[in-house]
Amino acid sequence: MIKKRTALVWGIILIILSCFATFVATNVITVNLGERIVISKADYNVFMEMKKILSLKEYIKDNYVEAVDENKLLDGATKGMFEVLGDPYSVYFTKQEFQDFNDSTSG
Repeated sequence: MIKKRTALVWGIILIILSCFATFVATNVITVNLGERIVISKADYNVFMEMKKILSLKEYIKDNYVEAVDENKLLDGATKGMFEVLGDPYSVYFTKQEFQDFNDSTSG
């Protein structure tokens, strides 16, 4: 017969393992399988939506005559997303632009 203490320890271990398995199955966890990485389907869908932007960023970085600041490219892409909305109240500011905007409107 199993002692109560041993049964309790195994019960706690099983609960911890099931919580971990649930966490792995439902959250964003990447698993490295040599040359492959397993990601969730939701993350894959996001990647496929952003594939065009990422490909263009790499193309510009590799083929543009001068060195390109990748942060400026990403800021420009983000600004473009807001501009295409056609809403004059929806705007993307970089950190410096936001600070300048706040400085110019305070008083």
